[in-house]
Amino acid sequence: MMPTFPASADELPFIITTPNMPSVEASRKTIRSYAVRGRNRKKRPIRPPSWINGSKNETCSSNLGQAFFIMPKVGGEFSFTAVPEDIGPEVLEIVWKLRNITPSLAFGPASSQEEALWLQPVLNDIICFHFTMFISQMYLDHLEGHTNNTQKALAHHTKALSALQRRLSTGDLDISTSDSTILTVVGLSTAGLAFGDVDIAQKHMRGLHKMVTLRGGIPAFSHDRRLQTKLCRVDLGVSLSTGSEPLFFSEELPWSSYFRPQASKKTQPADETPSNLVNFLGSLDTRLRVVWDDLRTLSQSANMASRCGLDMDTALCQEIMISTNYRLIRLRFDPGTMDETIRLALLAFASSVFLQGGGVWIRHEHLYRQLRKSFVVTKGRKDDLPPQVILWLYVFCVAFDGQGPSHYWLRSGLAELLRAQQLKSWSEVRLWLKSVIWADKLHDAIARTFVEEMLKHNDTGCELFLS
Repeated sequence: MMPTFPASADELPFIITTPNMPSVEASRKTIRSYAVRGRNRKKRPIRPPSWINGSKNETCSSNLGQAFFIMPKVGGEFSFTAVPEDIGPEVLEIVWKLRNITPSLAFGPASSQEEALWLQPVLNDIICFHFTMFISQMYLDHLEGHTNNTQKALAHHTKALSALQRRLSTGDLDISTSDSTILTVVGLSTAGLAFGDVDIAQKHMRGLHKMVTLRGGIPAFSHDRRLQTKLCRVDLGVSLSTGSEPLFFSEELPWSSYFRPQASKKTQPADETPSNLVNFLGSLDTRLRVVWDDLRTLSQSANMASRCGLDMDTALCQEIMISTNYRLIRLRFDPGTMDETIRLALLAFASSVFLQGGGVWIRHEHLYRQLRKSFVVTKGRKDDLPPQVILWLYVFCVAFDGQGPSHYWLRSGLAELLRAQQLKSWSEVRLWLKSVIWADKLHDAIARTFVEEMLKHNDTGCELFLS
């Protein structure tokens, strides 16, 4: 007797047949359905070519093949590393705490291979080790509100700088421009931005640019996409904080959309007519509109991934971060024009998505100052700006640069707009914001508190005062 294999409702039946068994019509139909299964499925979209590396073929990290193997026990725990002998396990615990926070500072979760790669330069390069100790202690103290370990952290900073100077003075290009050396300089420049010392950050960035040039430019780091992305992030951060030109991607930029054009979908914006936002976007500079569409597509994808509990594609986020930010920075329009205000607002949006995180907010002073000045000129042109775009601009200006008493006009202007448009709840405001460009998980946390505060004051009829 032929055994039976019960299948649940959501599983495919298991069929056993031999030449001697009678043919069963139901089984034949099932087998045919197996054969054609998948033929009518849509093909997965092709990943766009790399904007960062151009036509250069991307390669996997050369370090991935260097998997760690377990060596026989010889000497101490760190005998085969650059870690000083007097370092105890409690110090490595500090470093590992930072490692556990790192996914919030970068894009996407880390695989076990990436965890090994993350530790490799720390354990094998004394400069990278001391800098990691410095930033680990300072960052964790910042999150916990402690300041008593600052001197201990600064001691590691001094050791890292001294060792870096000795290495660079040797003239050995291989070690002076190695990945771990460059990674340390990236960290020093980023730390300068985080601590508000933009002059130091700029000096490190200029040295970093020379090192990268000696290696052959940004595409030379295609073997390590995380390091490649860090290089661009610090370059962008320095540019947005100081107003200086970014040092990478200084040649002619491609202006086609990073995403393939998609068939337009009928949507209902959260205002009286569905055409006002479409007409407004049609009036923008073509290059600016392309970047707008890329950021909107990304934010919609991020919102969908968040609702489904999925992670965004790390490489895709890195490509969009670099392509949108560099294109927006290189664009130039007359001060106070609509295009210039939108360019600066998109830069503020992109920087909030790609260049912030981990509990440390880096103020890009130059960007916020320019956005505020441009918005002052354009906010009165209500006939040219759809109300949801005005709301979107107000929210970003208040979130990034409107918390101080000197910028009270931003908060009062936003409160007045909420009253004029009869918006009574955060959910109503959020619908308007999402009709423009909005990353739910990130921007809800930034804007909800102060928007609800203003709605509350509007309901009670009280004047809005700064705390």
